[in-house]
Amino acid sequence: MKKWNTFLLTLISAAAGGFGTFFLLDYFALDMGWSTLFWMALYFFASHYAAVIIHEAGHLAGGALKGMKFSSMLVGPILLVKNKGRVSLRWEKHGLSIGGKATMYPDLSERKASLPNQLYWHLLCGPLASLIIGAAALYASITLNVIWLFVFSAISLLAGVINLAARENRDAIPDGAALAHLKDPVKKELLTAAYLIFGSIKDDWSELPAEVADRARRAVHQLPDHLLSAGIASSLAQYDMNRGAPAEAADLLAAIGEHSPEGKRSFVWEQVDANYLMACYLSGRTGDFSSIAARVHKRDALAYEKARYAAAAISGQEQDAAHAYERAIYHSSRMFLIYGDGKLERNLLEQAELYRKEVSA
Repeated sequence: MKKWNTFLLTLISAAAGGFGTFFLLDYFALDMGWSTLFWMALYFFASHYAAVIIHEAGHLAGGALKGMKFSSMLVGPILLVKNKGRVSLRWEKHGLSIGGKATMYPDLSERKASLPNQLYWHLLCGPLASLIIGAAALYASITLNVIWLFVFSAISLLAGVINLAARENRDAIPDGAALAHLKDPVKKELLTAAYLIFGSIKDDWSELPAEVADRARRAVHQLPDHLLSAGIASSLAQYDMNRGAPAEAADLLAAIGEHSPEGKRSFVWEQVDANYLMACYLSGRTGDFSSIAARVHKRDALAYEKARYAAAAISGQEQDAAHAYERAIYHSSRMFLIYGDGKLERNLLEQAELYRKEVSA
């Protein structure tokens, strides 16, 4: 099925590209000289990011309509984020350099809408904005004979279609896939649990209500091989370690880690392994964990250093553990898109480092 989805998206993209090229050459009577090529490249670059902004703004508008609050908006490498009441711009190095992402805090009081309804409109309005604005721009470009509007309209319409048609990949769940999750009772519960956790935590894991943690734990065990389950399990493991139950965290992540895909995988699975090693260390488990640490790659620098820190600490390699700890602390504040300001990660690392120093004293 995934191969057919990829084939279909490739076919749509090729058809849109072919039609667009023909239309540009014929309708706008382009001569395709060097000057024209330069301006076309500029139009495509500017229109691409304009389409991303429109798409993400649609997500924000849809969520706000149902009571959700702004958290962040990513456009290429630029992240607009609200942290502790302040809105700031950050430059992010990540895997979405040509894409975007809008995140919002759910309204847990559900005054305007239920949580699933909030998520539905938040997810739907991104592609909807792309399609509506894209269609309007297409009409205007033909009516006014404005080429840059046509380029923007083509990119915006394509973004809307692809976001609705695309299914899960190893790093993300696109809008269409997430909307489909809301129709599946098990996946809907996973998505709801993820947003309940996200909306509950501001500064410390102690803010997570026990009933939310229990609900999320039940949801994870229903579908342990899902990307959402991996992310939720990592969060629950940090919650367990924070409340002094690292053995429970290790057991949970061991069960989830059995379903980790082989080869290339999401950074979410890297976090599962890194947090599993941390939980094993804090719960006093011994053994050879080098194979688990070795499969955590550098694409998530923090998870990579956490895994090496825990593996070194377990095996008694004090100098290696100390170096990995310093590097992990460094990376904790440099991946805002994934870890926020990094406070929760630093708290866990400091807890583990205090334990290491007590044991080695």
